[in-house]
Amino acid sequence: MRETRVVHDVHRVATSLLADIVTSRADGVAAFRDFVVAMLEHHHAAEDDDLWAMLAARSPGLTAQLDWLTHEHDALQHALDALRGLPLGDGDAPDASLIQATAIRDLVHEHLAHEEPVLFPALEHVLPEYEWEGFSTRTVASAPQEGLPLLIALVHEVGCPSDVDLVFRHVPPEGRATIPDRRAEGDRALRELRAAARPARGRQR
Repeated sequence: MRETRVVHDVHRVATSLLADIVTSRADGVAAFRDFVVAMLEHHHAAEDDDLWAMLAARSPGLTAQLDWLTHEHDALQHALDALRGLPLGDGDAPDASLIQATAIRDLVHEHLAHEEPVLFPALEHVLPEYEWEGFSTRTVASAPQEGLPLLIALVHEVGCPSDVDLVFRHVPPEGRATIPDRRAEGDRALRELRAAARPARGRQR
């Protein structure tokens, strides 16, 4: 549950930042868009194709709720596909990219508000630890490499040190040795992106 909470908080921060920078001409906006899209696609596929089946096998009564969460993933995927095809950084607001990125931010925040009350108790009380460890290992192994410094920086930003260790515990030793340098790279990129963020009313974290 702690591991998932950190990842969800990364999604909240990343989608909020994307909505704030999507019309900026700053370098790195398109790369950040691609990172957010890939991160969300990977996370939702891992849930739909792997985790949900394990939970439903242990607790069939969860099936209807898990099916609804997959329905929300599908709606998010349509929005991600639309954003992927839009030009970014034209400096105009509102425009199609801003509308779409804002919609994705709101969909993700709303989806997590629906998912966490279902998923967190299930992870705590339904799924055995060894099954979660297998899922976590598979998810780390299949994670996209694009934007990895950004992911590392965001995990450090939203999580306490013990949470960070938990999230990265399945990374091989040679990969863990690169984390400090990649975190520094990600921190620099986030500072530059935030400096270019549009003024926002009621910005969500």
